[in-house]
Amino acid sequence: MMNERIKELAVEAGAYLREGYAEQPNGDSVWMPDVRIDHCDMDLKKFAELIVQECLSIVDSNNPRPPGTTIMYSLAKDEYFDTGWQVAVETKSNQIKQHFGVEE
Repeated sequence: MMNERIKELAVEAGAYLREGYAEQPNGDSVWMPDVRIDHCDMDLKKFAELIVQECLSIVDSNNPRPPGTTIMYSLAKDEYFDTGWQVAVETKSNQIKQHFGVEE
């Protein structure tokens, strides 16, 4: 069964969803009650970009600080900051963007 979010992203990229008979490798047709993606009109580049953006949003927003990481206070900025964890998250996020050619 396909992840619902993947289905949503595929539709956003131009695919449409349907259910029905699917041809199997042995030539038989089997009724597929689960919705399948018909991707003939899907923009694959956009679909890939949407998946990468989704992954980046997870990296950028769901990054609780693990136990044991150091938090320091900056007098200049009058705020607390994480000395390593946030830097690591931002570094990995930037590496993903660069690897997939995502522009801000």
